[in-house]
Amino acid sequence: MRLAARRPRASWRGAALCLALTCATAGCDEPVAPRVAVRSVVLVTIDTLRADHVGSYGGPVPTPSIDALADDGVALTTAFTPMSSTAPVHASLFTGLHRWHQGVMANAVPLVVEQPVLARRMRDSGRKTAAFVSSYIVDERFGFATGFDAYHFDPNKSLDWRGEVRANFWSRGESVTDAALDWLEGIQA
Repeated sequence: MRLAARRPRASWRGAALCLALTCATAGCDEPVAPRVAVRSVVLVTIDTLRADHVGSYGGPVPTPSIDALADDGVALTTAFTPMSSTAPVHASLFTGLHRWHQGVMANAVPLVVEQPVLARRMRDSGRKTAAFVSSYIVDERFGFATGFDAYHFDPNKSLDWRGEVRANFWSRGESVTDAALDWLEGIQA
């Protein structure tokens, strides 16, 4: 995997994200000693979003929240994925293993929980871990909750897929964001 930073930053957020991505993509067995004190890591994944539609990558429509994250962290300009399906890609991201080694070859296939999962490593190092997801594809029933102290998926929208309606398939971004903010307020109280 080759990653290139669009604009290097010295902020701890960028260093934390790079550390998390390095561990996830390299499949490291031992913790990597950060060069800066890492207090928090926020990993945001967005399914089916083209980079050229994001403002910070030159997209035609401003995306202020994503652009602010890019300005304060590290924005990658070159990244490769082991596959184009949601579940196998997230399984590789969280385990650092290629899909042939982590076993998730398609959506709705369970993640093998014996794998070294990034969230478990973060939790074991004393950090609070939580995931707030909006798609059935990464639901906890497929093992994606492994290592998280809190895992939130509250589907309230249906998907019409080729004429077949799948109830409670995804959640609106606002409800996912509200749940994440509530959790953050709760751990800071």
